[in-house]
Amino acid sequence: MSLRRTGPALASIALLAGGVLSGCSSDDEPGKADSSASAIPSDFISDSASPNGEDGLPADFPREAVPLLDGNLGSVVHKTAPKEPDWTVLITVNATPAAALDDAIKKLKAEGWVAKTTVDSAGEAPQLLRNGKGVIVLKATQQSDQAGVVYSIDHVK
Repeated sequence: MSLRRTGPALASIALLAGGVLSGCSSDDEPGKADSSASAIPSDFISDSASPNGEDGLPADFPREAVPLLDGNLGSVVHKTAPKEPDWTVLITVNATPAAALDDAIKKLKAEGWVAKTTVDSAGEAPQLLRNGKGVIVLKATQQSDQAGVVYSIDHVK
């Protein structure tokens, strides 16, 4: 993977983490309804995006290739633009960001993923792992009293 591919992956993590931490709100008047808003269409969620099983992940998520932390599934985003990662997943766990990141890396290494970066002592820097074809960038953040781990997953089938 070249640095040109790493840049968009890291940018995606930064955008997702920023949105999670900021609450994605820009309301000038909290609680006031937006009169220009429209209803969500009934076909907004397609059959291919529906969850498969108790884990809440879409049917085509690469579960066997990408073992996620055992925790709460915060969000799952499938690729929406050509230069975005295939999947972006947020898992929250009862741990510090450094401990959560370490656990996520251990689970991935057990499935053959190789860490291409070194974890700093605070666990704050994004971490890059590869398995020959695919790439995962991990980023851990503090989420109130929990840690949130964002997985940006690309080229994993």
